[in-house]
Amino acid sequence: MTLHRPITMWSSVIVLSLLTVAGVAMAINQTGDQPSSRAFANTLPVIEGAKVTIEYRITLPDDTVTPADVTEYVQGRHEVPSAVEEAVLGMKAGEEKQVALSVDEAFGPYDEQKRVVVERNMLPAGIVTGMMVELSDGRLVRIMAVTATVAILDFNHPLAGMPIVLDVKVLKVERLVV
Repeated sequence: MTLHRPITMWSSVIVLSLLTVAGVAMAINQTGDQPSSRAFANTLPVIEGAKVTIEYRITLPDDTVTPADVTEYVQGRHEVPSAVEEAVLGMKAGEEKQVALSVDEAFGPYDEQKRVVVERNMLPAGIVTGMMVELSDGRLVRIMAVTATVAILDFNHPLAGMPIVLDVKVLKVERLVV
């Protein structure tokens, strides 16, 4: 097991929370002209197949609030939790909504089977309990305990087992040209 680099818990939450879609989309009006994608940004509602840009904050059960982050996704492709897609359907740029996600809708239940004991010498020096580490394959792992001979790694998402509340603001809605 090769470790890549340590990262903070919140950056791992943001990275895993909502996926960003790469690529560029353009809006098309009814005449077939291709103006800039901003032409419809404030008038289009979120519909199936639209490229949606949202800003979001996550509120945890202990009322901790993550910093705002921005992501893009295509409505209906299940790149974000379905409860989020359902909540923003029909919204327009500038509109905001609060979305409560159950444990199952958010990051799933905590799974004890995702805790693994490894030999300490498989990990680099400086690893401490509580640290989030990105493995060379891109997976994130939390260091749960470290002794002189072994370490316990937790492959659960940091927010597994927690209901969360998302404050979502639609920033932009674009039609995709297919």
